[in-house]
Amino acid sequence: MSLMVFVFDDEEDIRDVLTLFLQERGYKVKTFSDPLGFNTRCSCSQGERCGDILITDQNMPGLTGLELIKQLIRNGCRGIVRHMAVISGSWTEEALREAKKLGCKILNKPFNIEELYNWLDECEKSILSGPNEQVFTNF
Repeated sequence: MSLMVFVFDDEEDIRDVLTLFLQERGYKVKTFSDPLGFNTRCSCSQGERCGDILITDQNMPGLTGLELIKQLIRNGCRGIVRHMAVISGSWTEEALREAKKLGCKILNKPFNIEELYNWLDECEKSILSGPNEQVFTNF
């Protein structure tokens, strides 16, 4: 089973490094430079899982990573919002609280690749062990 990872980052170098790293782990990877260009009405709202893991930058033009996550949840995503990591080099206290409330893995730029590797191991175990539905009610 090949897991699908969605990567959102406006910095091409970071998208490229993450893509290579994730593909080396055997994942399929979809990358996006602009969250506004992504249709947040994903296939999950039609009964199919869109993907397995979401890795997003927090500070992108037009839409933050946390705003993207909240839109996906509102629109019925049940795939990539189960395993989310948000990356930032400049966290605010409010954004940190919100990321924790949403259940996101928090990564600081520059992030430690071993920390990401360990988190992905946890995600794999969770995904392969069966359904893990998170219910979000207020954000």
